[in-house]
Amino acid sequence: SERMDFIQAAAKQENVAENLFFIGSDYMEVEFQTKFDLILSIGVLEWIGAFRADGEVEEIQAAFLAKTKTDLGSDGRLVIGIENRLGLKYLLGAKDDHIGIPDIACHAKDLAKKKYKHATDKELRCLTYSIAEYEKMLKNAGYVETQFYVALPDYKLPEKIFPIEGNKCKMNDFILNGGWIDEHDGTNGKLLANQEKLKSLYHSLAEMNLVHYFAPSFYIEVS
Repeated sequence: SERMDFIQAAAKQENVAENLFFIGSDYMEVEFQTKFDLILSIGVLEWIGAFRADGEVEEIQAAFLAKTKTDLGSDGRLVIGIENRLGLKYLLGAKDDHIGIPDIACHAKDLAKKKYKHATDKELRCLTYSIAEYEKMLKNAGYVETQFYVALPDYKLPEKIFPIEGNKCKMNDFILNGGWIDEHDGTNGKLLANQEKLKSLYHSLAEMNLVHYFAPSFYIEVS
């Protein structure tokens, strides 16, 4: 209810409240009587399993994506904003944005679940993935076209957005030409202390045209 109040206040401030409908409900339980041109899932997919206990996290995420496909019209698009579990900052020990613990969520799901259970004695209900894993999930949900964009320093407050075209991305050129945007701890917004180490490794990856696979987060546009 507090989030709903905030969204309504923001909409009123932007003078768009009259054009919006506000629904406070579990999306998975709402049956819409129309199809949509666009669905935005910004910072949502990773959390789906944390609010439902009726299956494995990855199964619930798959059901969510399948529902978005059903709710879209024939020319509709889904836009996702989400972290990359292989983001370089996470591989170097930055805390995960969702669980606040390093060296867990960056691993493949089975190991991540095992490590989280060992560290907290709780079940890991929040999962992020790599580019290849997102592609597979979206294909299984029935989507045909997938376009990835790198978001720096993350999708929540992007300063730079680079499309990934095939296996090419201008983020590599950006890094090789001395471009840099400081990265931060996603749990508190503070700058990470290892910027020089990140720069060095990003540069090495960019020389091999690989840096986009280790970006902190993505936008994904699918249809």
